[in-house]
Amino acid sequence: MTKPGHVRTIREQNRAIWRGIIHRCHYETCREYRWYGARGIAVCDRWRKSFDAFLEDMGGRPEGMSIERVDNDGNYEPTNCKWIPRTEQSHNQRSNKLLTFEGETLHIAGWARKVGLKRTTLEHRLKKGWAVRDALTVPLGSRPNKVRGQQHGNSKLTAELVLDIRDRVANGEKKRVIARSLGLSQTVIQDAVSGRRWGHV
Repeated sequence: MTKPGHVRTIREQNRAIWRGIIHRCHYETCREYRWYGARGIAVCDRWRKSFDAFLEDMGGRPEGMSIERVDNDGNYEPTNCKWIPRTEQSHNQRSNKLLTFEGETLHIAGWARKVGLKRTTLEHRLKKGWAVRDALTVPLGSRPNKVRGQQHGNSKLTAELVLDIRDRVANGEKKRVIARSLGLSQTVIQDAVSGRRWGHV
């Protein structure tokens, strides 16, 4: 026989999931909002207004499972959600890391579709430390050209390289890491990012 306290605990666990999807889609103060609400993803009105409606449509969360959207660009709604193992969701979340390139931001799976690469190929390139520009634009079977600049000054910078540096910073790469990989000083990297000397790019 299930104890009443255990039933309440299960209900609260499901309520926490329900609150979580609402917060990341509709509260800008939520840390995860930029990956959900900021991308236009929402919780359907039926679920947003009623936890019981969410529970009726989805059922209680099975042990070891997490809620997942079938279409990663779609909303949280009955026709687009299912329960999947947490291990599978962890893999999906890695694939859905957001990347910014030339002012456009998409998740890895979206970029892979857009540039005609396999998702696993794009993930492998990024894991090996390829710059986002190279990972997205270098043809299959080719390797990125290594652009080396001078340790001081910016005589070896090009408009294309400046844009690449800005993309790398936008994707969270540290400026000192970028500087070391290109053989440039951090001052040159900062100038490229701030537009101090490359404001026309």
